[in-house]
Amino acid sequence: MDWLDGSEPRFISEHRGGWVYRPVSPVHRLTNIGRSYCRNRPVELKDLGERLPALADIPPDDVSVRTVAGCSPELDGPHVLPALDVEDVRLHQGRTVFAGGEWFVAELRYLAR
Repeated sequence: MDWLDGSEPRFISEHRGGWVYRPVSPVHRLTNIGRSYCRNRPVELKDLGERLPALADIPPDDVSVRTVAGCSPELDGPHVLPALDVEDVRLHQGRTVFAGGEWFVAELRYLAR
C-alpha cells in the first residue's frame, strides 16, 4: 500500500476472502508485488452522515465484516453484501437473504441508531 502523501509503504498479505475495515484514511494505491493474481474489491461506505450537521466519525466497532458462502443468513439491520467472484453489491435493510456463492457481509451498526 503506497501512500500518495509520500509516507513509507505498508506491506500487507491477504488471503482469499480476507477483509480490512479502515476508517477514512489518506489517499493510497495498492500494488501487487507478488507472483500470484490479486483481486481487490474495495467497498467504500459513502454515507457517513452527510445529512447530519457534522460529519460522523464511524468507529471500527460500528462495522463488522464476515465472509459467507452458499447460505441464507438472517440479517438484522443494515448490511452491504459485496460478492467475491462477480460484480454484484447489494444493500439489505435486514431480513433473511439467500447468498449463493461467496459474499462479504458488512454490518453497518451506525445506521441502525
